[in-house]
Amino acid sequence: MSTERPGEHRDDEIDGGDRIELVSDGENILVVGADRGIVQRALDAYGLMKGASEVGLERLSPMIQVGASLAQEATKAAGGFGMWLKVTPESAKAIQDAGLIDTGVKGVKYAMVGVPGKVQSWVSVETGVGASPTNPAVLAGAAGVLAQAARQREVAQLKALLETIDGKLDAALRNQRDELLGDLEGIEDELREAFVIRDREGRADEIAWSKVQGESSAIKKTLRKALRRLGGLAEDLESKKRLKDISVSIPAIQGEAECWLSVVVRCFQLQDQMAVLEVDRVLEIDPGNVNNRRLSLEEFRDEHRAQVFETASELIRRMDAAATRADRQGIWHKNKALAAVQAIDVTKKSITGLVKSIGVELALDVIRSTDWKEAFKSKEHLKAAGKEAGITALKGLGAAAVTVVALVVSKDKVGDLLGGKGSSA
Repeated sequence: MSTERPGEHRDDEIDGGDRIELVSDGENILVVGADRGIVQRALDAYGLMKGASEVGLERLSPMIQVGASLAQEATKAAGGFGMWLKVTPESAKAIQDAGLIDTGVKGVKYAMVGVPGKVQSWVSVETGVGASPTNPAVLAGAAGVLAQAARQREVAQLKALLETIDGKLDAALRNQRDELLGDLEGIEDELREAFVIRDREGRADEIAWSKVQGESSAIKKTLRKALRRLGGLAEDLESKKRLKDISVSIPAIQGEAECWLSVVVRCFQLQDQMAVLEVDRVLEIDPGNVNNRRLSLEEFRDEHRAQVFETASELIRRMDAAATRADRQGIWHKNKALAAVQAIDVTKKSITGLVKSIGVELALDVIRSTDWKEAFKSKEHLKAAGKEAGITALKGLGAAAVTVVALVVSKDKVGDLLGGKGSSA
């Protein structure tokens, strides 16, 4: 095994055809080599081919300068080949020995390494003090290509998710959702046309970009409407105090939450497509500014994620509170309380799964149903049972029910419970 450290030169062991170049923006990795075989062999050696996708490198051409090794390799007439993969725990571990170094381009790291099978390990080269593996403009352009690849992969994943949700919605919810999405139909059509031009001509020219330029405001407007609908669900749930009302409302809330979150996902999908075209346009007309634009687009996206996080977190918080209220009514309605808590848990998982698809992570606390015997020892459960029954109601429940209550609290203590003094009798 090689003992060389990142930054040490190994040019005696690695020739130009045996090495690849890595560029990372922290979330994505671009792997570039002289041909497809070299790149795929490197990724295969570390079990990363399954998650990798081919990316077009021709968009780096505006940044080509003499001495830019990445650009030279990527734009050879014979080909040059690049693949993109997401930074995951697996991919991060696989490339940790590559010795990625800061490049001076904000958020971008780089390494040139030997291909496994040609040398004993991935050995970083050309990264010593004073080394200039490629020029900043090309690195910035590579980061832009990475951003595009990531957005395009997400668009495909979100499309599949939306089709799944669509199949679950009933006709009424689907009609409400489609009405809310009405403002976006024209944008979707224009985006399809713009991408046809881009895919056929290899660039987003002025005509393609003009089709969608300035439409982001409509997407944001629809996103805000969907988030307001989600916020309304949280407020409605807060008003449900009785177990019966909670049990009835949860299935409806799950359906509506999935409906409005599908609108949120659609908005993110369109924003991703807009971002791909915008980076393309900047690469063509102002390539030196592409990294700044990439960072700005990520900042805007993080702001939208924060809005989703805030709204979804509040809905989850209200659902946890509703689960607690339902559980506390388990002395009288053991099975119904358990069913309500379980239904809330399922709905929470659905919501957290949907928002995770757009990069929003929510904490998910499982509400445990209280064992019936434990409920007898709980002041909160006893208080809820007392409030529901009351002294008058107890007289009409029959001998069996009165016996159960007698095990929990004496008739004289019901008044204390109703008054909030409660005791764990």
